[in-house]
Amino acid sequence: MQIIAAKYSEFERNLPLSAITLLLIDHAEGLQTIATQQLAQWHQLLMDRLGPRGRLISKRFAFYEGLLPEFPELKLHDKDEEGRVFNETLAEFMTLLQPSGEPQVLFLDDLQWADWQSITIVRELDHLGRKGRANFTLVVGTFRSNEVDDQHPLASLVLSDLSPGELMELGPLSKLESDELVEHLLDEKGNEVCKLQAVTYQLTNGNPFYLYEYLQSTIVTGIFCMREESREWYFDESKAQSSGLSRGVAGLVSERLGKLQPFTREVILTASIVGPSVSFDTIFLLLAPYFSSCDIGLGDAPQRFQAAHSELIQKHLVLPHESKLVFFHDRIREAALTRLEDKQRRQLHTEYGFLLAKQLLSLSRGEVAGKDLFEAAFHLMSGTPDKEPTTAINLLHRAAQAAVDIYAYAKARELLQCASLLFPKNFADEKHQLVEWIAVHKLWSSTLAVSDQIDTAIKLLDHILLYIHDPIARAKLFAKKTDYCVTLFRHKASTEAGIEGLKALNERVVTREWVGYLYIAFNMPLLIIYAIWFKYFGRQTKEIASEAEQTRFELLCSVLQPQYYTCPIAAIANVIPLTFKILPYKDNEPRATTMAYWGVVMSAFGFEKLAYYFFNKGIEYFDRTSNPIKKGLVDHADRVLHGLHLG
Repeated sequence: MQIIAAKYSEFERNLPLSAITLLLIDHAEGLQTIATQQLAQWHQLLMDRLGPRGRLISKRFAFYEGLLPEFPELKLHDKDEEGRVFNETLAEFMTLLQPSGEPQVLFLDDLQWADWQSITIVRELDHLGRKGRANFTLVVGTFRSNEVDDQHPLASLVLSDLSPGELMELGPLSKLESDELVEHLLDEKGNEVCKLQAVTYQLTNGNPFYLYEYLQSTIVTGIFCMREESREWYFDESKAQSSGLSRGVAGLVSERLGKLQPFTREVILTASIVGPSVSFDTIFLLLAPYFSSCDIGLGDAPQRFQAAHSELIQKHLVLPHESKLVFFHDRIREAALTRLEDKQRRQLHTEYGFLLAKQLLSLSRGEVAGKDLFEAAFHLMSGTPDKEPTTAINLLHRAAQAAVDIYAYAKARELLQCASLLFPKNFADEKHQLVEWIAVHKLWSSTLAVSDQIDTAIKLLDHILLYIHDPIARAKLFAKKTDYCVTLFRHKASTEAGIEGLKALNERVVTREWVGYLYIAFNMPLLIIYAIWFKYFGRQTKEIASEAEQTRFELLCSVLQPQYYTCPIAAIANVIPLTFKILPYKDNEPRATTMAYWGVVMSAFGFEKLAYYFFNKGIEYFDRTSNPIKKGLVDHADRVLHGLHLG
């Protein structure tokens, strides 16, 4: 049985899929050591279980490059649907991590600090288990119950579905268990040990870590000591009362840190900013200002650091490691962080954030893991990102794109909002700043729209349009605004946005009802003649060849939907020139949409057979191209309009 474990951290909370990503990185490294035949069998299992959905895993986790099969293309046309499918697929993928097919345990520690999406994945794993689709996977999660209330997503998404037997509460040690642990740690018995056991349990309430810290403290301070004359252990009750330890042990770790040598203390405080473990090279870079301020030469630094590391190991604050400083317990890191003054903490976050940012920005997007971008962004936002605003903006923008890639839209909005605040007031004066500002705010608008903050997204689009003069770019933004306004049932505003977008492309549409009547009267006979001719002699040979052409057709189709509600005759009139233009093209989305619009027109005038014909044309195309959203819209329009007509 294989155990795969990962731990969430209080200081990286809300980073999308943080611990799960680390778990998968370890898994990817393990795949590189297995036999080719076994890997091929695993690939076939993934193809059978995941199919095209597996492409979402390859796309989101670049570290699996060359280790996963070439999954078929997957077409999803709705962000909400894509996010749901990704979460379901990732959960199923996590049940298939063992190429040998042997049972596995997925252990996720400290779920009280997990982000919303990680908790969603845990819920999906639970659902798979209940459906009998995760028979060789046991998921074990731990959390601190005092930090998970009814409003916590873990409570509503996971805990509420668990039966009493699936949720085990591990409370503190009992008095008997606490006494046994003290006895084993000291390897001593007797009346004096019993006195120590009683006080220890009273002060620690059975917390094993606090118990260990308190025992260390009693020996260091002489509260529990060996008498020289009798060679017997003695518990000094008067010292215990006067030491101040009776007020609690939560601060014992902090006190131990305070008694370290100054340089040793600086090392562990600096390391606490980075994470539960940090490479020696990184610590050296972050300590450079300290070396300078204390006149420590670069030649002396390694020796001083080695001595500091040895002291930390001896005092059980870090674990032995040849190239990293690894904290003995997360509470030690917490205590170290609390000893940092706010100014020093922000300075270290800033230095480490920019150190990471410059490394990551020198790499191409495909070479960088989202986890690393989120970590750098976290440190910049916890520090002073305006120290180097251009670097910070670029990093935050890339991190936001990585968040969107895994559907963490809330995180993307947070990152983009921070990036927006870093632009100078005169950003439009510099071309490169203006380009970056537009890119950041376009992405921000998209994340707002996906998160149902559509009104705010529209206002942001209007702001962006003030700075864009390229016709195609303006038209594309107006196309977005058209769709957003339709979502809010603002049909007039949606129509106006579509018309403005078409104006940017020098395209005109009918906007008045009386003009629509005239246009239909003169041009419908011509269209009928052309359609008959095209049916027998025409050929669908043209293809959409440019961005401008694609945008033009999108706008022409988009503006018709809201116009049917505001100026229906004008909308019908506008379908005529659109049909003239689109008929010679090979099957594509605008052509299928145009066919569906004719189904609406025919239904309105009672031509049921023609309406069915046109609706089916649209449905067939969207069914063939795996576009369930568009297919559903056309099918819904067909049913509603025919129901209204028949009723």
